Amino acid sequence: MKLESGLGRIRDMKHPLAVLILAGLAVRLVLMPLFSFNIDLTYWMKVFNLIDGGNDLYSIGGYYYTPVWGYILGAMDMLAHVLGFTDFGTQVPELYPYVGMDYSISPYVTSVSFNVLVKVPLILTDVAVAYLLYTFVMRISDDRNKALLACALWALCPLTILESSVHAMFDNVSAMFMLISFIAAYDRKYLLAGGVYSLAILTKFFPLFFIFLLLAIVVRNEGFNMRSIRSIAMAIASAVAVMLIVELPAIINGQFWESVSFMTERIGLSASTLESLGIWLFVGLGILVFLVAAAAHYFCRIRPDIIRSRFLEISDEDRNRKVLKVIKVVAGVMTALILLYSAYSVIKAEGTLVDIFNVFAKRVVLLLSVYTLLLEAYIAYRFLFSRREGIMPYIYAFAMSATVIFLWPPAPQYAIVIVPAFVLLAVFDGRFVKPFVIMTVLMALYDIVLAGPSAVFSLAVYTSLMDISSLVPMVEFVTSYIFGELPTIAPFMLVFGGASYVSLLYLIYRGIILGRRGSE
Repeated sequence: MKLESGLGRIRDMKHPLAVLILAGLAVRLVLMPLFSFNIDLTYWMKVFNLIDGGNDLYSIGGYYYTPVWGYILGAMDMLAHVLGFTDFGTQVPELYPYVGMDYSISPYVTSVSFNVLVKVPLILTDVAVAYLLYTFVMRISDDRNKALLACALWALCPLTILESSVHAMFDNVSAMFMLISFIAAYDRKYLLAGGVYSLAILTKFFPLFFIFLLLAIVVRNEGFNMRSIRSIAMAIASAVAVMLIVELPAIINGQFWESVSFMTERIGLSASTLESLGIWLFVGLGILVFLVAAAAHYFCRIRPDIIRSRFLEISDEDRNRKVLKVIKVVAGVMTALILLYSAYSVIKAEGTLVDIFNVFAKRVVLLLSVYTLLLEAYIAYRFLFSRREGIMPYIYAFAMSATVIFLWPPAPQYAIVIVPAFVLLAVFDGRFVKPFVIMTVLMALYDIVLAGPSAVFSLAVYTSLMDISSLVPMVEFVTSYIFGELPTIAPFMLVFGGASYVSLLYLIYRGIILGRRGSE
Protein backbone atom coordinates (compact mmCIF):
# COMPACT_ATOMS: atom_id res chain seq x y z
CA MET A 1 0.00 0.00 0.00
CA LYS A 2 1.46 3.41 -0.96
CA LEU A 3 0.41 4.95 2.34
CA GLU A 4 2.37 2.34 4.27
CA SER A 5 5.46 2.64 2.05
CA GLY A 6 5.43 6.39 2.58
CA LEU A 7 5.04 5.87 6.30
CA GLY A 8 7.91 3.42 6.15
CA ARG A 9 10.21 6.14 4.86
CA ILE A 10 8.95 8.57 7.49
CA ARG A 11 9.38 5.94 10.21
CA ASP A 12 13.08 5.68 9.39
CA MET A 13 13.58 9.40 9.93
CA LYS A 14 14.96 10.75 13.18
CA HIS A 15 11.68 12.24 14.44
CA PRO A 16 8.84 10.61 12.42
CA LEU A 17 5.99 11.97 14.56
CA ALA A 18 7.30 15.52 14.18
CA VAL A 19 7.64 15.01 10.42
CA LEU A 20 4.01 13.90 10.08
CA ILE A 21 2.62 16.69 12.25
CA LEU A 22 4.76 19.32 10.49
CA ALA A 23 3.65 18.00 7.08
CA GLY A 24 -0.01 18.30 8.05
CA LEU A 25 0.64 21.69 9.61
CA ALA A 26 2.45 22.95 6.51
CA VAL A 27 -0.47 22.07 4.23
CA ARG A 28 -2.86 23.88 6.57
CA LEU A 29 -0.67 26.95 6.88
CA VAL A 30 -0.44 27.25 3.10
CA LEU A 31 -4.20 26.91 2.59
CA MET A 32 -5.47 29.05 5.48
CA PRO A 33 -4.66 32.49 3.98
CA LEU A 34 -5.57 31.52 0.41
CA PHE A 35 -9.05 30.02 0.70
CA SER A 36 -12.15 30.63 2.81
CA PHE A 37 -15.82 29.76 3.14
CA ASN A 38 -17.88 32.90 2.70
CA ILE A 39 -21.02 32.15 4.73
CA ASP A 40 -19.57 30.68 7.93
CA LEU A 41 -16.65 33.09 8.18
CA THR A 42 -19.10 35.95 7.78
CA TYR A 43 -20.97 34.67 10.85
CA TRP A 44 -17.74 34.57 12.84
CA MET A 45 -17.04 38.16 11.79
CA LYS A 46 -20.50 39.14 13.07
CA VAL A 47 -19.63 37.55 16.44
CA PHE A 48 -16.46 39.66 16.61
CA ASN A 49 -18.52 42.77 15.89
CA LEU A 50 -21.12 41.65 18.44
CA ILE A 51 -18.48 41.40 21.16
CA ASP A 52 -16.79 44.66 20.16
CA GLY A 53 -20.16 46.38 20.42
CA GLY A 54 -20.35 45.46 24.11
CA ASN A 55 -22.98 42.74 23.60
CA ASP A 56 -23.01 39.20 24.91
CA LEU A 57 -23.31 36.25 22.55
CA TYR A 58 -27.11 36.05 22.67
CA SER A 59 -28.25 39.63 23.26
CA ILE A 60 -28.93 40.18 19.56
CA GLY A 61 -29.07 37.80 16.61
CA GLY A 62 -25.84 36.60 15.08
CA TYR A 63 -24.60 33.68 17.18
CA TYR A 64 -26.59 30.44 17.14
CA TYR A 65 -24.42 27.88 18.89
CA THR A 66 -23.69 26.93 22.47
CA PRO A 67 -21.10 29.15 24.18
CA VAL A 68 -17.88 27.11 23.78
CA TRP A 69 -17.04 28.27 20.26
CA GLY A 70 -18.24 31.76 21.17
CA TYR A 71 -15.68 31.88 23.99
CA ILE A 72 -12.93 30.84 21.57
CA LEU A 73 -14.00 33.55 19.13
CA GLY A 74 -14.00 36.04 22.01
CA ALA A 75 -10.42 35.09 22.86
CA MET A 76 -9.37 35.51 19.22
CA ASP A 77 -11.13 38.89 19.12
CA MET A 78 -9.02 40.01 22.08
CA LEU A 79 -5.90 38.74 20.30
CA ALA A 80 -6.90 40.65 17.16
CA HIS A 81 -6.97 43.90 19.10
CA VAL A 82 -3.65 43.12 20.77
CA LEU A 83 -2.09 42.52 17.35
CA GLY A 84 -3.74 45.60 15.90
CA PHE A 85 -6.08 43.82 13.46
CA THR A 86 -9.03 46.11 12.82
CA ASP A 87 -10.24 45.15 9.34
CA PHE A 88 -12.35 42.04 9.78
CA GLY A 89 -14.27 42.32 6.52
CA THR A 90 -16.18 44.56 4.16
CA GLN A 91 -19.37 44.78 2.14
CA VAL A 92 -19.02 43.96 -1.55
CA PRO A 93 -21.68 45.63 -3.79
CA GLU A 94 -20.99 43.20 -6.65
CA LEU A 95 -22.48 40.39 -4.52
CA TYR A 96 -25.75 42.16 -3.61
CA PRO A 97 -27.77 40.82 -6.59
CA TYR A 98 -27.05 37.22 -5.54
CA VAL A 99 -28.00 37.41 -1.87
CA GLY A 100 -31.09 35.44 -0.81
CA MET A 101 -30.79 32.74 -3.47
CA ASP A 102 -30.98 29.01 -2.67
CA TYR A 103 -27.20 28.92 -2.94
CA SER A 104 -26.15 31.09 0.00
CA ILE A 105 -23.98 34.10 -0.70
CA SER A 106 -23.17 36.80 1.85
CA PRO A 107 -22.64 40.39 0.71
CA TYR A 108 -19.81 40.57 3.26
CA VAL A 109 -16.32 39.26 2.56
CA THR A 110 -13.91 38.67 5.42
CA SER A 111 -10.31 39.84 5.28
CA VAL A 112 -7.37 37.48 4.83
CA SER A 113 -6.00 38.42 8.25
CA PHE A 114 -9.36 37.67 9.88
CA ASN A 115 -9.58 34.29 8.13
CA VAL A 116 -6.12 33.34 9.38
CA LEU A 117 -6.89 34.47 12.92
CA VAL A 118 -10.07 32.38 13.18
CA LYS A 119 -8.39 29.30 11.74
CA VAL A 120 -5.46 29.30 14.18
CA PRO A 121 -7.31 27.57 17.09
CA LEU A 122 -8.79 25.05 14.65
CA ILE A 123 -5.39 24.15 13.23
CA LEU A 124 -3.97 23.84 16.74
CA THR A 125 -6.88 21.51 17.52
CA ASP A 126 -5.92 19.37 14.52
CA VAL A 127 -2.37 19.11 15.89
CA ALA A 128 -3.70 18.13 19.32
CA VAL A 129 -5.94 15.40 17.87
CA ALA A 130 -3.08 13.98 15.78
CA TYR A 131 -0.90 13.81 18.90
CA LEU A 132 -3.69 12.28 20.99
CA LEU A 133 -4.29 9.54 18.42
CA TYR A 134 -0.57 8.79 18.19
CA THR A 135 -0.02 8.57 21.95
CA PHE A 136 -3.17 6.51 22.58
CA VAL A 137 -2.40 3.97 19.85
CA MET A 138 1.24 3.80 20.93
CA ARG A 139 0.22 3.15 24.52
CA ILE A 140 -2.34 0.41 23.86
CA SER A 141 -0.45 -1.36 21.06
CA ASP A 142 3.22 -0.53 21.64
CA ASP A 143 3.48 -0.44 17.84
CA ARG A 144 5.01 2.72 16.40
CA ASN A 145 3.88 1.88 12.86
CA LYS A 146 0.25 1.80 13.97
CA ALA A 147 0.69 4.97 16.00
CA LEU A 148 2.23 6.80 13.03
CA LEU A 149 -0.57 5.57 10.77
CA ALA A 150 -3.13 6.96 13.23
CA CYS A 151 -1.38 10.32 13.21
CA ALA A 152 -1.15 10.35 9.40
CA LEU A 153 -4.80 9.41 8.85
CA TRP A 154 -5.83 12.50 10.82
CA ALA A 155 -3.03 14.98 10.05
CA LEU A 156 -3.09 14.30 6.30
CA CYS A 157 -6.82 13.62 5.99
CA PRO A 158 -8.27 15.84 3.23
CA LEU A 159 -11.50 16.40 5.16
CA THR A 160 -9.83 17.53 8.39
CA ILE A 161 -7.42 19.73 6.43
CA LEU A 162 -10.24 21.38 4.52
CA GLU A 163 -12.53 21.99 7.50
CA SER A 164 -9.89 23.69 9.65
CA SER A 165 -7.79 25.56 7.09
CA VAL A 166 -10.48 26.49 4.53
CA HIS A 167 -14.03 26.10 5.87
CA ALA A 168 -13.13 27.28 9.38
CA MET A 169 -15.77 25.14 11.04
CA PHE A 170 -15.21 24.05 14.63
CA ASP A 171 -16.47 20.47 14.52
CA ASN A 172 -12.91 19.25 15.09
CA VAL A 173 -13.05 20.84 18.55
CA SER A 174 -16.06 18.71 19.42
CA ALA A 175 -14.33 15.65 17.90
CA MET A 176 -11.27 16.32 20.07
CA PHE A 177 -13.36 16.51 23.23
CA MET A 178 -15.19 13.31 22.27
CA LEU A 179 -11.90 11.50 21.67
CA ILE A 180 -10.53 12.65 25.04
CA SER A 181 -13.73 11.52 26.75
CA PHE A 182 -13.52 8.08 25.09
CA ILE A 183 -9.86 7.65 26.08
CA ALA A 184 -10.55 8.83 29.64
CA ALA A 185 -13.49 6.42 30.03
CA TYR A 186 -11.35 3.57 28.69
CA ASP A 187 -8.65 4.53 31.23
CA ARG A 188 -11.25 4.65 34.05
CA LYS A 189 -10.79 8.38 34.57
CA TYR A 190 -14.50 8.99 34.86
CA LEU A 191 -14.43 12.53 36.30
CA LEU A 192 -12.39 13.65 33.30
CA ALA A 193 -14.54 11.63 30.90
CA GLY A 194 -17.78 13.20 32.16
CA GLY A 195 -16.48 16.77 32.18
CA VAL A 196 -14.94 16.61 28.71
CA TYR A 197 -17.98 14.79 27.35
CA SER A 198 -20.07 17.75 28.50
CA LEU A 199 -17.74 20.07 26.58
CA ALA A 200 -18.08 17.88 23.47
CA ILE A 201 -21.88 18.19 23.56
CA LEU A 202 -21.73 21.91 24.32
CA THR A 203 -19.49 22.45 21.29
CA LYS A 204 -21.62 20.51 18.81
CA PHE A 205 -24.56 18.38 19.85
CA PHE A 206 -23.72 15.17 17.92
CA PRO A 207 -21.69 13.59 20.79
CA LEU A 208 -24.98 13.46 22.73
CA PHE A 209 -25.65 10.16 20.92
CA PHE A 210 -22.55 8.56 22.51
CA ILE A 211 -24.15 8.58 25.97
CA PHE A 212 -25.05 4.87 26.00
CA LEU A 213 -21.60 3.83 24.80
CA LEU A 214 -19.86 5.77 27.58
CA LEU A 215 -22.20 4.23 30.17
CA ALA A 216 -21.49 0.79 28.73
CA ILE A 217 -17.72 1.42 28.91
CA VAL A 218 -18.03 2.17 32.63
CA VAL A 219 -20.08 -0.98 33.29
CA ARG A 220 -17.76 -3.14 31.17
CA ASN A 221 -14.77 -1.77 33.07
CA GLU A 222 -16.26 -2.05 36.56
CA GLY A 223 -18.91 -4.78 36.28
CA PHE A 224 -22.58 -4.90 37.23
CA ASN A 225 -22.15 -3.59 40.77
CA MET A 226 -22.26 -0.48 42.93
CA ARG A 227 -18.79 0.55 41.79
CA SER A 228 -20.25 1.16 38.33
CA ILE A 229 -23.10 3.19 39.83
CA ARG A 230 -20.66 5.35 41.78
CA SER A 231 -18.43 5.83 38.74
CA ILE A 232 -21.38 6.83 36.57
CA ALA A 233 -22.59 9.21 39.28
CA MET A 234 -19.12 10.83 39.39
CA ALA A 235 -19.08 11.24 35.62
CA ILE A 236 -22.59 12.75 35.59
CA ALA A 237 -21.71 15.15 38.42
CA SER A 238 -18.60 16.24 36.51
CA ALA A 239 -20.61 16.73 33.31
CA VAL A 240 -23.26 18.81 35.06
CA ALA A 241 -20.64 20.93 36.83
CA VAL A 242 -18.84 21.69 33.56
CA MET A 243 -22.17 22.49 31.87
CA LEU A 244 -23.09 24.94 34.63
CA ILE A 245 -19.69 26.65 34.41
CA VAL A 246 -19.87 26.98 30.61
CA GLU A 247 -23.48 28.15 30.64
CA LEU A 248 -23.20 30.39 33.73
CA PRO A 249 -23.25 33.73 31.84
CA ALA A 250 -26.26 32.60 29.79
CA ILE A 251 -28.03 31.36 32.93
CA ILE A 252 -27.41 34.67 34.72
CA ASN A 253 -28.75 36.61 31.72
CA GLY A 254 -31.80 34.37 31.37
CA GLN A 255 -30.58 33.05 28.01
CA PHE A 256 -30.00 29.39 28.82
CA TRP A 257 -32.57 27.91 26.45
CA GLU A 258 -31.54 30.32 23.72
CA SER A 259 -27.92 29.24 24.17
CA VAL A 260 -28.77 25.56 23.63
CA SER A 261 -31.24 26.15 20.81
CA PHE A 262 -28.77 24.73 18.26
CA MET A 263 -28.91 21.39 20.09
CA THR A 264 -32.64 21.37 20.75
CA GLU A 265 -33.57 22.37 17.21
CA ARG A 266 -31.38 19.57 15.79
CA ILE A 267 -33.42 16.96 17.64
CA GLY A 268 -36.73 18.58 16.76
CA LEU A 269 -37.42 20.39 20.03
CA SER A 270 -38.17 24.10 20.14
CA ALA A 271 -36.21 26.10 22.70
CA SER A 272 -39.28 28.27 23.28
CA THR A 273 -41.36 25.17 24.01
CA LEU A 274 -38.81 23.91 26.52
CA GLU A 275 -38.56 27.34 28.11
CA SER A 276 -42.35 27.48 28.48
CA LEU A 277 -42.23 24.33 30.61
CA GLY A 278 -40.14 26.29 33.09
CA ILE A 279 -39.21 24.65 36.37
CA TRP A 280 -41.42 21.64 35.63
CA LEU A 281 -38.98 20.39 33.01
CA PHE A 282 -36.16 20.30 35.54
CA VAL A 283 -38.46 18.75 38.16
CA GLY A 284 -39.36 16.03 35.66
CA LEU A 285 -35.69 15.42 34.82
CA GLY A 286 -34.88 15.30 38.53
CA ILE A 287 -37.62 12.73 39.15
CA LEU A 288 -36.40 10.65 36.20
CA VAL A 289 -32.80 10.70 37.48
CA PHE A 290 -34.00 9.75 40.97
CA LEU A 291 -36.05 6.83 39.65
CA VAL A 292 -33.17 5.54 37.53
CA ALA A 293 -30.76 5.86 40.47
CA ALA A 294 -33.21 4.14 42.81
CA ALA A 295 -33.71 1.27 40.36
CA ALA A 296 -29.96 0.90 39.87
CA HIS A 297 -29.41 0.85 43.66
CA TYR A 298 -32.16 -1.72 44.14
CA PHE A 299 -30.93 -4.13 41.47
CA CYS A 300 -27.21 -3.73 42.23
CA ARG A 301 -27.27 -3.50 46.03
CA ILE A 302 -30.51 -5.01 47.37
CA ARG A 303 -31.54 -7.60 44.76
CA PRO A 304 -28.53 -8.32 42.51
CA ASP A 305 -29.88 -11.88 42.15
CA ILE A 306 -32.63 -10.56 39.86
CA ILE A 307 -30.14 -9.13 37.38
CA ARG A 308 -28.03 -12.28 37.53
CA SER A 309 -30.85 -14.76 37.08
CA ARG A 310 -32.93 -12.88 34.54
CA PHE A 311 -30.28 -11.08 32.50
CA LEU A 312 -26.66 -12.02 33.15
CA GLU A 313 -26.83 -15.79 33.54
CA ILE A 314 -29.16 -16.53 30.63
CA SER A 315 -28.08 -17.46 27.11
CA ASP A 316 -26.98 -14.78 24.66
CA GLU A 317 -29.98 -15.57 22.47
CA ASP A 318 -32.48 -15.13 25.29
CA ARG A 319 -30.82 -11.93 26.47
CA ASN A 320 -30.73 -10.51 22.97
CA ARG A 321 -34.41 -11.37 22.53
CA LYS A 322 -35.29 -9.55 25.74
CA VAL A 323 -33.27 -6.48 24.83
CA LEU A 324 -34.80 -6.24 21.37
CA LYS A 325 -38.26 -6.61 22.88
CA VAL A 326 -37.58 -3.72 25.28
CA ILE A 327 -36.25 -1.59 22.42
CA LYS A 328 -39.34 -2.33 20.31
CA VAL A 329 -41.65 -1.44 23.19
CA VAL A 330 -39.78 1.81 23.87
CA ALA A 331 -39.78 2.64 20.15
CA GLY A 332 -43.52 2.00 19.96
CA VAL A 333 -44.35 4.09 23.01
CA MET A 334 -42.11 6.98 21.92
CA THR A 335 -43.52 6.84 18.39
CA ALA A 336 -47.08 7.09 19.72
CA LEU A 337 -46.20 9.96 22.06
CA ILE A 338 -44.37 11.91 19.37
CA LEU A 339 -47.18 11.37 16.86
CA LEU A 340 -49.67 12.70 19.41
CA TYR A 341 -47.36 15.64 20.07
CA SER A 342 -47.09 16.20 16.31
CA ALA A 343 -50.88 16.23 15.91
CA TYR A 344 -51.22 18.68 18.80
CA SER A 345 -48.47 20.92 17.37
CA VAL A 346 -50.02 20.95 13.89
CA ILE A 347 -53.48 21.75 15.26
CA LYS A 348 -52.07 24.65 17.28
CA ALA A 349 -49.79 25.87 14.52
CA GLU A 350 -50.69 29.15 12.93
CA GLY A 351 -49.52 30.59 9.65
CA THR A 352 -49.13 29.27 6.15
CA LEU A 353 -49.05 25.70 4.97
CA VAL A 354 -45.26 25.97 4.85
CA ASP A 355 -45.19 26.94 8.56
CA ILE A 356 -47.34 23.93 9.45
CA PHE A 357 -45.10 21.66 7.38
CA ASN A 358 -42.02 23.01 9.18
CA VAL A 359 -43.61 22.21 12.55
CA PHE A 360 -44.38 18.69 11.42
CA ALA A 361 -40.85 18.28 10.00
CA LYS A 362 -39.39 19.11 13.42
CA ARG A 363 -41.44 16.34 15.00
CA VAL A 364 -40.18 13.91 12.36
CA VAL A 365 -36.61 14.91 13.28
CA LEU A 366 -37.45 14.28 16.93
CA LEU A 367 -38.73 10.81 16.06
CA LEU A 368 -35.60 10.02 14.02
CA SER A 369 -33.46 11.20 16.94
CA VAL A 370 -35.26 8.77 19.24
CA TYR A 371 -34.68 5.91 16.79
CA THR A 372 -31.01 6.86 16.54
CA LEU A 373 -30.66 6.82 20.33
CA LEU A 374 -32.27 3.38 20.47
CA LEU A 375 -29.89 2.11 17.80
CA GLU A 376 -27.00 3.57 19.78
CA ALA A 377 -28.31 1.81 22.89
CA TYR A 378 -28.32 -1.51 21.04
CA ILE A 379 -24.72 -0.99 19.86
CA ALA A 380 -23.72 -0.23 23.46
CA TYR A 381 -25.49 -3.39 24.64
CA ARG A 382 -23.69 -5.56 22.07
CA PHE A 383 -20.39 -3.99 23.12
CA LEU A 384 -21.13 -4.57 26.79
CA PHE A 385 -21.67 -8.31 26.27
CA SER A 386 -18.98 -8.82 23.64
CA ARG A 387 -16.88 -11.84 24.57
CA ARG A 388 -13.78 -10.56 22.87
CA GLU A 389 -11.06 -9.14 25.12
CA GLY A 390 -8.75 -6.22 24.51
CA ILE A 391 -9.26 -2.87 22.82
CA MET A 392 -11.12 -4.01 19.68
CA PRO A 393 -14.66 -4.14 21.15
CA TYR A 394 -14.18 -0.58 22.40
CA ILE A 395 -12.98 0.67 19.03
CA TYR A 396 -15.66 -1.11 17.00
CA ALA A 397 -18.38 0.24 19.27
CA PHE A 398 -16.86 3.74 19.14
CA ALA A 399 -16.73 3.71 15.34
CA MET A 400 -20.20 2.27 14.84
CA SER A 401 -21.71 4.66 17.39
CA ALA A 402 -20.09 7.56 15.54
CA THR A 403 -21.31 6.50 12.13
CA VAL A 404 -24.95 5.62 12.77
CA ILE A 405 -25.50 9.19 13.96
CA PHE A 406 -25.47 10.08 10.27
CA LEU A 407 -27.96 7.67 8.81
CA TRP A 408 -29.40 10.85 7.36
CA PRO A 409 -27.00 12.66 4.93
CA PRO A 410 -24.68 14.93 6.93
CA ALA A 411 -23.00 18.15 5.90
CA PRO A 412 -19.27 17.45 5.34
CA GLN A 413 -18.15 19.33 8.46
CA TYR A 414 -20.45 17.23 10.65
CA ALA A 415 -18.69 14.06 9.52
CA ILE A 416 -15.55 15.20 11.35
CA VAL A 417 -16.96 13.59 14.51
CA ILE A 418 -16.61 10.22 12.74
CA VAL A 419 -12.96 10.63 11.84
CA PRO A 420 -11.12 9.91 15.14
CA ALA A 421 -13.19 6.76 15.74
CA PHE A 422 -12.56 5.43 12.25
CA VAL A 423 -8.89 6.35 12.39
CA LEU A 424 -8.61 4.01 15.37
CA LEU A 425 -10.62 1.31 13.61
CA ALA A 426 -8.56 1.57 10.41
CA VAL A 427 -5.32 1.34 12.39
CA PHE A 428 -6.35 -1.92 14.10
CA ASP A 429 -8.31 -3.37 11.19
CA GLY A 430 -6.72 -2.67 7.82
CA ARG A 431 -9.95 -3.52 5.97
CA PHE A 432 -11.21 -0.05 6.87
CA VAL A 433 -8.28 2.04 5.61
CA LYS A 434 -9.37 2.34 1.97
CA PRO A 435 -13.12 2.87 2.67
CA PHE A 436 -12.22 5.49 5.27
CA VAL A 437 -9.87 7.36 2.93
CA ILE A 438 -12.45 7.24 0.12
CA MET A 439 -15.16 8.61 2.43
CA THR A 440 -13.03 11.53 3.64
CA VAL A 441 -11.90 12.40 0.11
CA LEU A 442 -15.48 12.41 -1.17
CA MET A 443 -16.67 14.48 1.79
CA ALA A 444 -13.87 16.98 1.11
CA LEU A 445 -14.84 17.21 -2.57
CA TYR A 446 -18.46 17.74 -1.53
CA ASP A 447 -17.41 20.62 0.72
CA ILE A 448 -15.42 22.19 -2.11
CA VAL A 449 -18.56 22.08 -4.26
CA LEU A 450 -20.52 23.75 -1.46
CA ALA A 451 -17.90 26.49 -1.16
CA GLY A 452 -17.92 27.16 -4.89
CA PRO A 453 -16.45 30.52 -5.96
CA SER A 454 -16.81 31.86 -2.40
CA ALA A 455 -13.60 29.98 -1.54
CA VAL A 456 -11.57 32.77 -3.17
CA PHE A 457 -13.71 35.83 -2.30
CA SER A 458 -11.20 37.07 0.27
CA LEU A 459 -8.35 36.82 -2.23
CA ALA A 460 -10.38 38.68 -4.85
CA VAL A 461 -11.27 41.54 -2.49
CA TYR A 462 -8.13 41.83 -0.35
CA THR A 463 -5.30 40.91 -2.73
CA SER A 464 -4.24 41.70 -6.27
CA LEU A 465 -4.18 38.03 -7.25
CA MET A 466 -7.66 38.31 -8.79
CA ASP A 467 -10.59 40.69 -9.03
CA ILE A 468 -14.10 40.13 -7.69
CA SER A 469 -15.58 41.05 -11.05
CA SER A 470 -13.86 38.03 -12.59
CA LEU A 471 -15.81 35.81 -10.19
CA VAL A 472 -19.22 37.31 -10.94
CA PRO A 473 -19.98 34.90 -13.85
CA MET A 474 -19.24 31.94 -11.56
CA VAL A 475 -21.41 33.42 -8.79
CA GLU A 476 -24.19 34.03 -11.30
CA PHE A 477 -23.92 30.41 -12.45
CA VAL A 478 -24.10 28.79 -8.98
CA THR A 479 -26.98 31.04 -7.89
CA SER A 480 -29.03 30.56 -11.07
CA TYR A 481 -31.82 28.06 -11.70
CA ILE A 482 -32.52 25.37 -14.25
CA PHE A 483 -35.91 23.95 -15.22
CA GLY A 484 -37.54 26.94 -13.61
CA GLU A 485 -36.98 26.44 -9.87
CA LEU A 486 -34.15 23.88 -9.54
CA PRO A 487 -30.89 25.55 -8.39
CA THR A 488 -28.06 25.02 -10.86
CA ILE A 489 -25.84 23.82 -8.04
CA ALA A 490 -28.32 21.07 -7.10
CA PRO A 491 -27.10 18.39 -9.60
CA PHE A 492 -23.51 18.93 -8.42
CA MET A 493 -24.60 18.63 -4.80
CA LEU A 494 -26.56 15.48 -5.65
CA VAL A 495 -23.55 13.83 -7.33
CA PHE A 496 -20.89 14.74 -4.78
CA GLY A 497 -23.16 14.69 -1.74
CA GLY A 498 -24.71 11.41 -2.85
CA ALA A 499 -21.32 9.79 -3.44
CA SER A 500 -20.02 10.87 -0.03
CA TYR A 501 -23.20 9.63 1.66
CA VAL A 502 -22.97 6.25 -0.07
CA SER A 503 -19.34 5.97 1.08
CA LEU A 504 -20.45 6.68 4.64
CA LEU A 505 -23.20 4.07 4.45
CA TYR A 506 -20.62 1.61 3.18
CA LEU A 507 -18.59 2.20 6.33
CA ILE A 508 -21.66 1.26 8.36
CA TYR A 509 -22.14 -1.85 6.23
CA ARG A 510 -18.46 -2.72 6.52
CA GLY A 511 -18.46 -2.24 10.26
CA ILE A 512 -21.74 -3.83 11.28
CA ILE A 513 -21.99 -6.63 8.69
CA LEU A 514 -18.43 -7.52 7.69
CA GLY A 515 -16.73 -6.40 10.88
CA ARG A 516 -19.19 -7.88 13.35
CA ARG A 517 -16.84 -10.74 14.22
CA GLY A 518 -14.27 -8.21 15.35
CA SER A 519 -16.44 -7.11 18.27
CA GLU A 520 -17.75 -10.48 19.38
